[in-house]
Amino acid sequence: MNSAVPKMRWFASALLLGASSAFGAATITVTIDTLNEPPLTGFTDPTPVAPIAGGNPGVTLGAQRLYVFQTAANQWAKLLNSSVAILVSAKMTALTCSGSSAVLGQAGPDNAFANFPNAPKTNVFYAIALADSLSGTANDPGNPQIDATFNVDIDTGTCLTGSTWSYDTNASHGVPSNKIPLLPVVFHELGHGLGFITFTDLSTGEFIPTNGATDPPSCPCFPDIWDFYLFDQAQNKSWAAINPTGHNSSAIVNSSKNDPDLVWAGKHVNRLQRVFLDQALSGTHNGCMRMYAPNPQEPGSSVSHWTKASLHALLMQPYLNETIFNMVDLTLPAFQDIGWSTNVEDLLFYDGFDKNPCPSVQP
Repeated sequence: MNSAVPKMRWFASALLLGASSAFGAATITVTIDTLNEPPLTGFTDPTPVAPIAGGNPGVTLGAQRLYVFQTAANQWAKLLNSSVAILVSAKMTALTCSGSSAVLGQAGPDNAFANFPNAPKTNVFYAIALADSLSGTANDPGNPQIDATFNVDIDTGTCLTGSTWSYDTNASHGVPSNKIPLLPVVFHELGHGLGFITFTDLSTGEFIPTNGATDPPSCPCFPDIWDFYLFDQAQNKSWAAINPTGHNSSAIVNSSKNDPDLVWAGKHVNRLQRVFLDQALSGTHNGCMRMYAPNPQEPGSSVSHWTKASLHALLMQPYLNETIFNMVDLTLPAFQDIGWSTNVEDLLFYDGFDKNPCPSVQP
């Protein structure tokens, strides 16, 4: 019997400005969360707009927004394999914003499952889209796999000194100085929804409680697959090894702030460092790719992003890289590490006999 994350414990990651066998390409469909997005706003905003030649055919504001979302979803669908359709529940509503800072968007898995059919590891949680792909069947039929929210207030001109969304999906057009491109924001956030995220409670160090209880003593708590590749080089252990009971753990909390010693210990990512980083391999530590682990913690950003120290812009760093419209760099190898079957026709291959530069690599 498989186990699911209690619905009350839902995780999202916010973006702020300032190998199993292949199943064939995935299908990712964006649907409007009509329960939480008011009519005639967000994706259904009827305001007429001019289509963007070669960039967005929509003739209303809502249609252009939805086109951007589906374009990002289609790109992910080309990269990942799954026989189970992935549904994204999306809305555009008001989020935190001011003249100097704003939450652009946030997204995360709608659920996570452990001990499903074909699960690679027992008593380990996987984001639902990945769990569905691995099991070949829907673990939570009728419900979305990803929940996403983006800031509709950016278009009011009251955030970020008047910058507004750009709905152009053509990177070659460039981004005007007073615009924020929505496509790379959506592409980034869908990455979190597909599994680039930890479910561990960073305030307590507790893993996922399987019965909805909190620690201790009634908590059987399982790690998620991310915890097997978060590796603290000061403690010389993965998070799964640091906290074998899954209960509250000060060692995990401390590790979440332990930059530069908190690294990614997946073999695919670390073999491809030299392909996607600069010649000096900035963003690595003792041979391994660094995670974002600032002190103090940054809720919604800590641990579920690559380090800011990489001088080469990466999709899953904790800030908007406007030049990255649909490039996945080290994100796709990270997905391979956690179990996704991927299409890698555009990914440079490494020599499998080369020694991995990261001594902390985990199986």
